[in-house]
Amino acid sequence: MVEEATVPKTTKKRTNGKPKPLVTKLTEIMSSVDMVEKKGWNDHHKYAYVMEPELFEAVRGGMAERNLMMIPSITSVERHERGIVTVHMLYRIMDGDSGETIDIPWCAEGQDQSDKAIAKAVTNAKYLIMKMFLIPSVFSNGEAPDAENHRTEITPSKPVTQTAPPKANGNKKPGCISKNQLKRLYAIAKSKNADIEAIKGYSTETFGFDDLEDIHWKKYEQIINMIEAGNFTPEAQEVTAEDIPF
Repeated sequence: MVEEATVPKTTKKRTNGKPKPLVTKLTEIMSSVDMVEKKGWNDHHKYAYVMEPELFEAVRGGMAERNLMMIPSITSVERHERGIVTVHMLYRIMDGDSGETIDIPWCAEGQDQSDKAIAKAVTNAKYLIMKMFLIPSVFSNGEAPDAENHRTEITPSKPVTQTAPPKANGNKKPGCISKNQLKRLYAIAKSKNADIEAIKGYSTETFGFDDLEDIHWKKYEQIINMIEAGNFTPEAQEVTAEDIPF
């Protein structure tokens, strides 16, 4: 007698017996993203800009956790003089739980005299994410640019490492940095001869974190930038392998 294999049934997260509406999921993602820093730097024209990976990292985790997929497609391409192209696109947001979809038409321009104009235009379409989720962009000093707030001197910054909250790990508090991020902090502190106790004291007094592993992802890059800027003088011991708690 041959026994039939038991096929596990898939389950869907439901609210009051129904899948959570697609718009509700999108607003949850919107509320989880505070802002995106302008980490890109155009050295020729001397301006800062938001890089594509920063925007993807800001919303990708939230979309994946809610079973949402965004599928872009090019509907038409218009070619102009001087290598300029206008790309008309359609972004389809699909909900894997409810089956709902939202179609968003979008267009963007790119310029290149060889074969990269379309690719540049598609990259510029990243601003759809900014507009859809109402994500503000700021300079490295926290200043928000707009039509009446021009900035003439901007210092280029390093690419962002983490713009979305990591998933909870074990007994860690929600929103705390990951083990790899903690390792990175220790490595940067070692390279700058920073005082680990001074960093701990600052994070506790300023933000209320009990230990470095309790640092919240929203404050992580701020502390990293302070370490790299030399704000924690090497008055105590240099970080060694014995200092790293893992």
